[in-house]
Amino acid sequence: MKLTTTPAVKVIKDPNVRDYYVCGDIHGMLNPLLAKLRQLGFDPELDRLVCCGDLGDRGWNSYEVAMLLKEDWFESVLGNHEEMALKSLMDSRFK
Repeated sequence: MKLTTTPAVKVIKDPNVRDYYVCGDIHGMLNPLLAKLRQLGFDPELDRLVCCGDLGDRGWNSYEVAMLLKEDWFESVLGNHEEMALKSLMDSRFK
């Protein structure tokens, strides 16, 4: 298996609404994600990005990637890395 530093993004065309882009694990790789979206012609005024979780953990910009959740054009499901982070925050041993 080959690991890449550029998130894979799939474009889904919807003629009735706008373009939906679906992205796999970002893992804090904000700059490669934004570069890929620019390359694909992503427009935050017209398009929406849907991520399949794992926003942070390995890259340099996990916090900044998580802040994308505040954007109207960005949506994500909960991934296992987010689940682990939430569990550690709720773990009574750390309170």
